[in-house]
Amino acid sequence: MKMLKLIKYSAVLFLLGTIACTNLNENVLDEQLGVNLVNDSSNIVALIQPPYASLRHTIEWYDYWALQEVSTDEVIVPTRGSDWYDNGAWVQLHLQTWTPDHIRMKNVWEALNQGYARANIAMYYIGRFPQNAKTKLEISEARFLRAYYIDLINDLFGQVSYRDTTNLEFISTPQVLNRTEAVSYIVSELKNILPTLPTKEMVAPPKSPKVLYERYLQRFT
Repeated sequence: MKMLKLIKYSAVLFLLGTIACTNLNENVLDEQLGVNLVNDSSNIVALIQPPYASLRHTIEWYDYWALQEVSTDEVIVPTRGSDWYDNGAWVQLHLQTWTPDHIRMKNVWEALNQGYARANIAMYYIGRFPQNAKTKLEISEARFLRAYYIDLINDLFGQVSYRDTTNLEFISTPQVLNRTEAVSYIVSELKNILPTLPTKEMVAPPKSPKVLYERYLQRFT
């Protein structure tokens, strides 16, 4: 019996010793710290990825797609009892009786402006690296993504809060572009970056990125 108690006490002391470690210094192995990310030009891909990642919000069924489709006669979201009612969100879109605080309006506004901001951030930090063909290409891609997000915001809301990449005073009131001003800005941006975009053909579909950008530009000309 004494031997059994001794074994139990020894096990408890061992466990207490393993959880009482005070060395809490973390050795980060699988991610970049913020300072290293923005100061190392080898991380350029990690900086351009976030604005691309925000594009997912343009195809997810419950945000941008919902505003485009459920608010028309192309799609309805049937309600069976309380299932899919969601506080009347889908019915309001279908009947076009939404208010400015509608959950889908809020989500889409935040998602598109997040992509816009991420493009600005990418342009700012990549612009601080030594400039070469690679950095110039990535900046052009970020500029296109920024123009694309501005186009979506303008299309849905009729105005865009504009902040240049060099304006880091985020507490200041941004410039607001009306619909006409936003379109003029988009056209100007696309015309400026077209000569810097790659012309290598993609595998599928067999269209070069420059051709795709030119087709996008044709919407406004």
